Amino acid sequence: MPVGGTKNNVAGLWVVQPASLVGYRAHEKFAGLPSPHEAVARTDRVRGWLLVMGDASNAQLVTGCVAVQLDSFRSVDHLPGFNVADRDEITRDLLNVAAHPYGVFQPFPAALNPEIALGSTVRMKVSGALELNGSGLPATFPFDLRFASGQVAAAGRTTVDARAYGIDVPQASDFVVVDPQITLEISLVLLKQ
Repeated sequence: MPVGGTKNNVAGLWVVQPASLVGYRAHEKFAGLPSPHEAVARTDRVRGWLLVMGDASNAQLVTGCVAVQLDSFRSVDHLPGFNVADRDEITRDLLNVAAHPYGVFQPFPAALNPEIALGSTVRMKVSGALELNGSGLPATFPFDLRFASGQVAAAGRTTVDARAYGIDVPQASDFVVVDPQITLEISLVLLKQ
């Protein structure tokens, strides 16, 4: 709890800061390798905002938008004998970034846990519309949120089925097979404007 037990004012327009990251994890199995591998990629090309209204005891996430530049994902895992940069190029094609360069999440309105105004770390599920490859579908991210020093840190993850978005990951390849259940990870730093 902040000094003196005072509550922070969480209402306002919160803007995503450059320290934010978005990534994905995908399970892949290469022909010729005995065990599966986890592909991991990250990008800091994340922009967006969230609008919170109400007082500390009754704050509401009203609306927002978080956009990720999809062609900026870079693999951070290593696979001996393979150039993971080739995967990044293939991923850009699979995501159809020429036609749909951004992944976008727009949260639905939701009540915020009043404990966040006390500087506590709170867990909440944020549901919204996730758009990939031109398809927008409902998605829910469980987030850990913390309000401290005038900023909000939010970290969450969810799993989506790439096929639901029209993304055809390799399934019957002589080279690699990729599990279509992809884990999306997000770590946001937001400052109030």
